[in-house]
Amino acid sequence: MTSKFQIIGAAALAAAVAFGARGAEGSPSVAAAYYQRELKDKPQGVYEWPEKGLLFVQVHVPYLTDGSENLDANTLLAEHRELYAWLAGRAGERKVDPELPPGLALVRRLVRANYPTWEYTADWEYKLDGQAFSREEEGKRVACVVCDRNAVEATMPKAFLDPAPDATWLAGARELVGECYAGRVNVPFMEQIGLFDCAELRGKGDAPASGPVTESPAYREYLQVVKETADYLAANDGLPRDLRAAQDALEHVPARPDVAYTVPPEIFVTNVTVNVSTNRAVAPNAVTNVAVVPFAGIASVMPAGGTVIERSVRSDESIVTTVETCLVVRTRKVLVQRIARDYRASARFERQFLSGGREPNAPAARTERGKAAERAFFGACAQEERDRLVLEALRENPGDKVLWNLYGRLLQSKKDWLGARICFRNALRLDHEYQFALTNLALTYQAMGRRELAVAAAAVAYGLATDGWCLSQAEGVLRAK
Repeated sequence: MTSKFQIIGAAALAAAVAFGARGAEGSPSVAAAYYQRELKDKPQGVYEWPEKGLLFVQVHVPYLTDGSENLDANTLLAEHRELYAWLAGRAGERKVDPELPPGLALVRRLVRANYPTWEYTADWEYKLDGQAFSREEEGKRVACVVCDRNAVEATMPKAFLDPAPDATWLAGARELVGECYAGRVNVPFMEQIGLFDCAELRGKGDAPASGPVTESPAYREYLQVVKETADYLAANDGLPRDLRAAQDALEHVPARPDVAYTVPPEIFVTNVTVNVSTNRAVAPNAVTNVAVVPFAGIASVMPAGGTVIERSVRSDESIVTTVETCLVVRTRKVLVQRIARDYRASARFERQFLSGGREPNAPAARTERGKAAERAFFGACAQEERDRLVLEALRENPGDKVLWNLYGRLLQSKKDWLGARICFRNALRLDHEYQFALTNLALTYQAMGRRELAVAAAAVAYGLATDGWCLSQAEGVLRAK
């Protein structure tokens, strides 16, 4: 693009107005006076003066840190972009859009609202050589160039009026979701696109009660699904009944008393030898000096009732002393306590499911049982075995988003759509960017006949997806009639 314009400083502009500066045709500069009076303090944008058929393209250009030599070029570029966007808007007023499936129509609407020039990629050249004004403010330049409206419209490329292909809108969806959703919790965007599940789970906890979003078809569908889910969870049959019974059994087991040894028993064995001597003469074969030595204060097992007996016997020539050695067995006393142990198990999985995904939860590292259940899910085992393995692993680790997604798919296969929705909501509570849960949520809503919610989830899933299956399934929902 080749373009140029002349910059007039603020002082020169004021002088031109004050002294009646004239344009090229010798008449007073009416455009300068109109700009000074009506537009100079306006935000950046393109302003029309219909009576004169003029356009005023005003931009605010910040100073660069690398010097002012690029300021003119950046001012030109900013003015060109503003005028290009204005021209695209005029083309949009004249363009006849083809009818698209609801999902692609939603994507087109969102992309246009956020990226007004996204569909316009044709080269465009226009010389910005009209009258121009500028002034320097703190940290920026405010510049404006005046253009003839008819002359600008005459330069509109023919391609501006051609319908954009579907690929343009799909690419725009990926750009938009990547900017507004990935890597952060953007509740207003979730509500704008119609992904109310994530707006509720990752936002303030409740769907919006007022505002323009509550008038959208997607929000009306969401309220209907919320009611259906509440009725489903309160039903006296099916999966919710079984999970309520399991929760009750797990959380209401009475405490059971157990016997615990606080001091382990110990046994000591000792030999006690008692020696007694005497010089008194005794009658032959008489027994004297019988001494009874008790072992008080301990539990003992001893001969003769727990005592040591010493006997002396006199012979003809000497005194014979008889010595007895006793084996003493001492047993330490054992203390016994009765302790009431709590045998109740965690019913966290049941609480998560029966809350519809509203129960607080946090991601947890995957376990070996969870990984084995995933392998079994994609293996050749029977349906009942897959159900059992996934459910057991999920009860062990309700913080595993992969298991929630797999259990939701098992419920999908049984056409339990509300139960499947609850599982995908639990997965998205753990990770709102989880592409498999988003894709499966879109498929579930589609099966339920909730088209607005289905295309909202599919648009976000398509924007985030890196897996081929997720891309194809999400695109299929967006293209569905």
